[in-house]
Amino acid sequence: MNNLYLYNAKYKDDEVEKYYAIVFFQDINFDFDDFSKSLDNYFESNPLPEKIILIVPGYLKGKFEETISDRIIDLNRVIPTKFNRNNAFEFIQPFFYNIDGKLAPSSLINEVIDDSLLPQMFNNALVNIFKVREGLIKSEIAHHFVFPSGKHCDYFLRPGNILQKGNEIFFIAFNLLDKLKVDDKIIYCDTSSINSIAFALIEIKRRFLGEKYIPPYIESFGSYSAFESHDFTFIKKSLFLVSSSTSSRIIERLLEKKVALDQIALIFCMGRKNEYRNNIICDLQYDSATNPDGIKKFKSYELAGQCELCKRGSIAVEVTGDVFQIEKPKLTLIEIKVTDAPRFHQEFMKSFFRRKSDKFSFLRSHYYEASHKEALSQPSFEIFLDVSGLIKDVDKFPSFKKKLDNYIIQFIPSKTKFIIYLPDDASRAIANYIKQSLESSVKNVEEIILISQNELFESSIFQDYKENAAVVIVASSIINGSRLLYISREMRDFSNLSLIYFIGFSRTEDETYLTFLKNNLTMGKYGISTNSFIELERIHTPNDRQNTTWVVETQFLIMLKNYCEDTNEVKYEEVIKFLADRIKILDDGYISSGICDGLFYPNVLLNKELTINKNFAFYRFDGYKDNASQSDVYFTVATIINALRNSSDQNRKIVNSHFVRTLLAPNNFNRYNDGIIQAAVLRAAHSKELSYDLDKKLSSAMLDIIIGIVEFSNENHGEALLEFLYAIAIKKLRLKDYHIKELFKKIKAHKYASANEIILAYVDYCEKITFGADSKLSEEYSLKLDFY
Repeated sequence: MNNLYLYNAKYKDDEVEKYYAIVFFQDINFDFDDFSKSLDNYFESNPLPEKIILIVPGYLKGKFEETISDRIIDLNRVIPTKFNRNNAFEFIQPFFYNIDGKLAPSSLINEVIDDSLLPQMFNNALVNIFKVREGLIKSEIAHHFVFPSGKHCDYFLRPGNILQKGNEIFFIAFNLLDKLKVDDKIIYCDTSSINSIAFALIEIKRRFLGEKYIPPYIESFGSYSAFESHDFTFIKKSLFLVSSSTSSRIIERLLEKKVALDQIALIFCMGRKNEYRNNIICDLQYDSATNPDGIKKFKSYELAGQCELCKRGSIAVEVTGDVFQIEKPKLTLIEIKVTDAPRFHQEFMKSFFRRKSDKFSFLRSHYYEASHKEALSQPSFEIFLDVSGLIKDVDKFPSFKKKLDNYIIQFIPSKTKFIIYLPDDASRAIANYIKQSLESSVKNVEEIILISQNELFESSIFQDYKENAAVVIVASSIINGSRLLYISREMRDFSNLSLIYFIGFSRTEDETYLTFLKNNLTMGKYGISTNSFIELERIHTPNDRQNTTWVVETQFLIMLKNYCEDTNEVKYEEVIKFLADRIKILDDGYISSGICDGLFYPNVLLNKELTINKNFAFYRFDGYKDNASQSDVYFTVATIINALRNSSDQNRKIVNSHFVRTLLAPNNFNRYNDGIIQAAVLRAAHSKELSYDLDKKLSSAMLDIIIGIVEFSNENHGEALLEFLYAIAIKKLRLKDYHIKELFKKIKAHKYASANEIILAYVDYCEKITFGADSKLSEEYSLKLDFY
């Protein structure tokens, strides 16, 4: 949502990393529902903070305070915490900024935070925007950059790359408010690529002053090139906005041209000089104490004769103008190998793949379990673990049950007095199982209190308990651990209680984040191992929950169905029924408990679901044939691709940036030619990993593979044809335009494919909507969701 900018600002307290959530408002109105949904979505993917700092424009002060006070109970439901119940405006702290960017705390706040921390947090937020939006460009070995100042370097700061989101642009402008005076007549930008920042800055001033404000003009002064001109002149009442600098030397050059120091704002800077600290909006340079996520200093050369890059044969390319293109991105290809499977995969799948005789599927997709759901945001995990069902039928999983029982004996102490469980059915099931298991070893087991996280601080149970005891905190699975971090924070006051975190399935995306999470949870008065962290299974999975592949498909199906109904309901009768049935499959799975089969399109020519065949390279165990579900296969493929994205082996890592692109090699679709595996790769991959339009040969190779599937579309070899057409229709799988046209021509000429109305409907949609020239049709029926 573009009306808010949210950032988890990290800081250290007693060497423990903690967070303040910065929420920046820039709109002309305050929409509470929009605000609460944004928070709900944000904190599902981030650790819960120590405080929530709201940065609100002063022109909204009255309405904001009134609305927040009236709806504080609704806000409590989004972020349950004892502060919300006892002292809401200690945890949630609104600050209001005036026309000059100065902050004043709301009168609602009972105990104001140390606001001297805010400038550092704002700086770190700007660094985050710069890095996430890839404002730092690294050249390839073949070339390096020569800046207008004459300096040689293999890194280049390009702020124009980062100006993608309106909320982020307004946040940058907010940090410039004190630089633009009300009576300034003109804003000089060193490059037109940052004009959007100047426009946002003017707009914020206008919102404060209204119609009486006369906005300044915006012009570009051309960076260093302007200083070579003898007729460099400027209007005295003006502001000079400099996009970036690796040395802040441009400030000195402006001063030489008689520009006053208070007229200069350098937005992004490396190598800051202290005398210009008030002129630099964002200091990008790494500092272990104040800017731990900053950019480490890189080497540059003042003169060409001193440049080590030139001496190594790297070509010096001048950076001039606002837009430049040095060379096509370097393309690397990855062919998926058996050795790419993560270490946990084989034993995990052997234990948990679906056995049809048990009528239970542990691994599912397209489901989101939570205490409440937001229909508009429609969260949906691509991979869902049915831990609740697993515990219910745990006897059917003997190896898991044995491990669970052994861990309870080994790690749950006899002095356990409380079991706190996260507010989901599976965590409650594990908590009950633990308590029942303790009946044979713990006296008065009935005195152990089970309590949901949602009820944690509704009573004074912990405040009144003074004896030494153990508290077991149960989570069925953890993705980002935000709820556990919240419990950890709330339990700090009770030093008499020992904490044991008992986790069913750790499933972070990578090991790095899991280590961070464990270090924070186990930290206490005796150091980093004060508390215990026990996990039954550790796996690493992709954990996207918004606009996931089946959420996107549902929206696509609705658009395609509308198109067919509006175009020719009689002609497309069979297609419309197929689409309606498909939508129902996805909707039913999302509402109930996910999907195990029916994840992928069937072979519409043979009317067969996609199934896994014998000799699947990644399953070295018996019984999966005729048993393993589509979600089992999807889990396998998705975790392998996730492992490649997070690999420590740079030669086997998927990397996608401006100048380096890693694609899944077309040959993957030849090596793994079961339709179900091809479908899983198309679904699990990001669009950047399937962008074969970047290279003519790759596009041609991929075209040949798909044409081969068309040729055998009435046989098993061509069973995934509809999955390929769907991936093309949403522009996830990309080929050169002329290869797309050739493919559609082949389909229309094929004896069997051309006779199937469903396939032809997908082709027609692609030609008319996805790649069509009719903007009206495209606007009405094209997909409106963004995805990876």
